[in-house]
Amino acid sequence: MRRLLHPETVVAPAAGAGGEGDPTDEALLAGLDRGAAAWGRLTDFASGWAVQPGDAEWDGRHPVYGPRVHAVTEALSAIGAVTPAYHWNAFGLPHLQPDGTLTPADAVRTATALVRGERFTAGTLLAAWKNGRLSATARALGLWYETGEG
Repeated sequence: MRRLLHPETVVAPAAGAGGEGDPTDEALLAGLDRGAAAWGRLTDFASGWAVQPGDAEWDGRHPVYGPRVHAVTEALSAIGAVTPAYHWNAFGLPHLQPDGTLTPADAVRTATALVRGERFTAGTLLAAWKNGRLSATARALGLWYETGEG
C-alpha cells in the first residue's frame, strides 16, 4: 500500500515566494490601506491586549465572541489585512518568532488565515485570541503602521 504523504519529498514553498496565491511581503504590505480609520482601533487594542472574560468563549456548541474580538477582526478587514491575494488554505500559519512576534507581512498572512478560517472552522479565532496569535498579528501591523518598519 502506498502512503499518500511522503514528508521527505513534500516541501511547502516558503511564504512570500511571489507565486500564484503567495504574494511577496512587499505586495501584501502595499495592499494595506494606510488611510483607513480602523488603524486607531487596531493600535489601541494592540497596546493594551489581555484576554478578558466574555471576549471569546464556547457556549457548548459554538464559539461566542464579544465586542472586542469583533472590533479587532473588523479592523483587520477594514485595513486590508484580510486579502484574497493570499491563498490561506494552501499554506500553514506563519510561525511566530521566538519572542512571540510576527513580521508585518506574516501578520497579513495570519489575519487572512484566521478571519477566513473562522468561516470554515468554528473556534479558529477563539484559539488565536486565547493563545496570543491574534494579539501578535495586531501588534505587528500596528508597529508597521506607526513606524513603517517591522
